[in-house]
Order: sequence, then structure tokens, then C-alpha cells
Amino acid sequence: METDEETLSAGKRFKYFAKFHWRGFLIFLFPIIFLPLLFIQPANEMRCAYVVALMATFWICELIPLGVTSMIPIALFPLLGILDTETTVNAYFPNAILLFFGSLVVALAIEYSNLHKRIAYIVLQIVGAKLYRLHFSMLFITMFVSMWISNSAATAMMCPVIKGTLEEMSSQGVVEMWDSSKVLGPEDAPYPSRVAIAFYLGVAYAASIGGLGTLIGTGTNIAFKGLFERAFPESDVMEFLPFIAFNIPPMLVNTTLMALGLQWQFMGLFRGAGKKLSVTKEAEEGARAVIKEKAKELGKISCHEIQVGIFFLLMIVLFLARKPGMGGLKGFADVLKEKKIKSSCGLLGVSFLLFSLPIHYLCMKYFFCRKPSEEGTPRPLLDWDWFTVRHSWGLLYLLAGGFALAEGADKSNFAAYVGESLSTLKVLPPWVLQLFCFCLAVFCTAFTSNVAMCNILIPILINLSLSVKINPAYICLPAALGMSMAFHLPVSTPPNAIVAAYGNIRTKDMAIGGVIPTIIVIITLVGFAQSWGLVIWPDLNEFPAWANKTQS
Repeated sequence: METDEETLSAGKRFKYFAKFHWRGFLIFLFPIIFLPLLFIQPANEMRCAYVVALMATFWICELIPLGVTSMIPIALFPLLGILDTETTVNAYFPNAILLFFGSLVVALAIEYSNLHKRIAYIVLQIVGAKLYRLHFSMLFITMFVSMWISNSAATAMMCPVIKGTLEEMSSQGVVEMWDSSKVLGPEDAPYPSRVAIAFYLGVAYAASIGGLGTLIGTGTNIAFKGLFERAFPESDVMEFLPFIAFNIPPMLVNTTLMALGLQWQFMGLFRGAGKKLSVTKEAEEGARAVIKEKAKELGKISCHEIQVGIFFLLMIVLFLARKPGMGGLKGFADVLKEKKIKSSCGLLGVSFLLFSLPIHYLCMKYFFCRKPSEEGTPRPLLDWDWFTVRHSWGLLYLLAGGFALAEGADKSNFAAYVGESLSTLKVLPPWVLQLFCFCLAVFCTAFTSNVAMCNILIPILINLSLSVKINPAYICLPAALGMSMAFHLPVSTPPNAIVAAYGNIRTKDMAIGGVIPTIIVIITLVGFAQSWGLVIWPDLNEFPAWANKTQS
């Protein structure tokens, strides 16, 4: 009997192979393609180039999990004579890794206690349920929450709120939840209305923009901080207070303009009375009832939430008070100078307490000769088993691999080699070079992981700034922020992927919806870097001594 395999033509066999097995094929093909680099002079620099090219293609194409790709230097650096094993492994665990771990502990503690939901519902009840105001409030809540917890968690938190609110308004006949005019196949998911697209896309974009507000807001910021501090250990540019002082104004402006842009594009704002949506009082009451009901489900504020809130505020105070880095202010790290104190010190202290303290203190009733209403050992403020399931271990390895890659590029002189090759860009005015690097970062990050692209691009830009004698922060900081501004594809960021799946947002609609936000962030972030950046860092236009010392 003739099998299906035997009846397939050569063309179809190749088609199926390319469709289902292209990753495995490229895993073996790329190492062979890049082999000539191992035989080009200068030898040490080109060996490092081989590892960089291999990891870059594996990261961009996601041939294997990103965290697994990050382990490549442990095997190849010693084999190729770039770094010994001990130096390579030590590069995987700098201060930035502990900073990332501690920030995730606090973020997941907030999520575990539902404190973020309580804050969101309180604000929504205060703001009201007018359609345009509701859209603004949901975006700004997402932005604020995303400053402190993961962008993915902030987006996932808001999606059910959006769905419930839109369903209530749809039942009142004010807005349509789905677009019935689209011709769909029998198995196609329903097509969201333009109002639903505005809400879902707005939340995803607000989460990405809000992640820029603090150093711990997104893994890209932490990766950038680690790479920058490794290259310039004498610099104090990437301290918590200057970073947040620079980023909050553009964050607020970008969120506002992005919300207005989506409302104009999808909700008819500023486009005449015929296209502008109006909401009846009954629909507003219905939406308010949905929000109130979801808030009611949380119950009264618990001891768990109160404690997590206190430690969250303590974390912020420790960040700001460690080493302000602005206006001559002295922090506890400046006073206790016997040993250098990094940001991870206070953060891991808070993390320890979150895993140690109980969610309630009913056991204290034993000391008053009373039996507690709840027997047994109370859970901690953050349960380890719950934490390990949700902790982004792959992202931790991805960060570590980037630091190891940067260490190998430095010690092999590959970084300096790249810097010399880019010295011809001296002819460009500094602001043009900054704009070019920012646009390059925004474009590249649309197709792969933000953190992976940061690990690839930032070391190149650092050496570019050294070769053209420009303050590294002047070029690298805007580019690092631009790597989180991916608005066009579901694969660009986790928030995009979440709303695409939850709201059935088509790639076409996201690609079109991301045009205005992309234009906004390019103009505003580069504009703030040219103006507000000079207020925060007065020497931003000068080549600093700490960079000159590093280069020499």
C-alpha cells in the first residue's frame, strides 16, 4: 500500500520541512555560516565576533529558548580562548542580576496580595465611567502599576476589567463590543470593535511606556543599567533618582498623547460630533457597577496587603535614599563609605522580609489566652512555591548571558575593534547620531525580545560613543528607552501578545494602531533628551572623565 509520505512531491516535502523544522535546520546552519570568522585577523576579536553573531541570530530567530541561548558563552568562550571558565561564569552574576531578582520578588508580592488590583479599582471608582475619561484612567492606572511590577502582569490585570466594562456598555447599547460588519470564517474569532481595539491597545502600550518610569520597571532597564555600569564603573548616571526624575515627565506626556491618538483614531475624538461617541447615564452607571462589583470581590483590605504596601514604600525610600546623585544630596551609601553599597542591598533585605513575615498575626491571640480563628502555620507574604512558578527564570538567564557577552567583547578587544570601525560617524552632528541610534533601537526591537536586543545593541553603542567622543549616556540612554517602545506586532512585547490573544486583536490593527504612538515616542523622548536631560545631567553634552578613563 502506498503511503502518504511516498506520494508527496519533492516540492511539498521541502515546503513541509521548511514550515515545521526550520528552527532545527538553522541551529546547525548558522554555526557553519559564521565559521569563516574564526580564520580572519585579528584572531581574538573575530573569535568573539563569531560568538556574538551566533547568539544574535539565535536570539533574534528564537531558535531555542532565549535563556538557553544565553549559556553559549560558558561553552564557547573557554574553547575559543576568549575568557577562561571562571571569568566567564563570574560575569553571569553581577549586581544587576540581584537587582532584577529583588525587583521581581517585590512585584510578585504585590501581585500575590492583589494590592495592585485594589489600587486600580479605587482609582477607577474615583474617576468615574465616562467613556473617554474611563479610557484615560485605565491607561494611566496601567502605566503607574507597570512602573513597579512586570508589564505583563499590569496588562493581564486590566484586560478582565476592560472586558467587563465594555460588555456592560454594550448591553446598554452605547458601544459595540464586536464588529459585526467583518466577514469571518466559521472558525474565526469575533472581530473586536474599534472602541475595544482602542482600550486593549492602549493598555498594552501604557504598560510598555510605564515600564520606563523606574529602573526596575522592565528587564530592559535593568539590563541597560548592568551593561552601562560594567563599562563605566565610575559613573553615577544610572542612579535611581536621576533616572526616575528624567523618565517620569516623558512617561506622562507619552501616555497622554498616546491615549489622545488612539481616541482620535478609533473613538472619533476631535473628528466631529457625528463620529464622537456619547455615553448615556444608564451606561455609565452600568460600567461603574461592574467596577464596583470587581472591587467588592476583593473584600476588605487585609493585613497581607497593608504589609506588602509598607514594604513597597520602604523599597522606594531605600532606592531614593541610597545615593540620590542629584543636587549634592547625600544618601546612606555616601555616609557609610567603608564598603560600597549597591541598590540590591536594601532591595534584597526587603525581599527577605517578604518571604519571612506571615500574611496575618492571628497567632498572637495565644499570648492573650485566646484561640485564633484560623489554625495552622500562616502563609508568608510571598509564598516560595507560588513565586517559583511565576518568576521569569528565563529572563534572568537572558540578562546574565548579555553581561557575559559584554565581558567577553571587552576582554577580547572586540568592543574596541567595533568602536574604531564606527569612528567615521564623527561627521554627524550629535543630535542626528542620537536620533539615528534611537530609531535603530525602536526598529530592531519590533522583531525580537527587548532584553536580547539590549544585550546586542548597547555594547555597540557604548563603543560608538567612545570612538566619536560623545557622552555614552547621551546616545545609549535614549536607545535603551526606545527598545521598550515596540507597538506594531504581537511578538514585539508580552503586553502586545496578551491583548492580541485576549481581545482577538489582529496583527493588521495593531500595526496600524502603533504608528501614532511610535511617532509620538520618537519625537518626545529625543526632545526630552535634548532638553530635560540637560537639566538632570548638566554634563550630558560633554565627554566625561569617567568615560575617558575607561577608554584609556
